[in-house]
Formats: sequence, structure tokens, C-alpha cells
Amino acid sequence: MLDLLQAILDGLLFGTTYALIGIGFTLVFGVMHKLNMSYAAASVGGAYCGLLIMGLVQGAPPWTVFLARASPGVCSATSST
Repeated sequence: MLDLLQAILDGLLFGTTYALIGIGFTLVFGVMHKLNMSYAAASVGGAYCGLLIMGLVQGAPPWTVFLARASPGVCSATSST
């Protein structure tokens, strides 16, 4: 039962990640009428930053999860300017 719950949560997390990347492509293409292929690379780089933060801080207090979840947005914002 626990494996089924974990599989469902993993599917939701991966699905929302892909949906956010797809929405970003749609917004950029809708405004600029050009396909910006570096958007996905910035998203992956931000996700790696979040993973790195969570890997460095083992047994961390709950507030570090918010820091790790904010890092993809910060990385994407800084790489697109």
C-alpha cells in the first residue's frame, strides 16, 4: 500500500514538473512567437540546484525545503535576463 502511494505521489510530482515546463514554453511562444529552447535547460538547472541544497543539508529543519523549492525559480529568473 505504501508503494502505491509513493508511486502516485511521484507521478503527480513529475507530471506537475512537466506541466510547468510546458506552460512556460506556451507562454514564451505565445508572447514572442519564437520557441525558446533554453527554458527547459534553465528549469533543469534550477531543479539540480534544489537537489544540491537538499543533499547538502541532511536532517535539515523544514524551512530548508522552501529554500530548495525556491531555487529553480531563482535560477530560471537569473538565466533569462
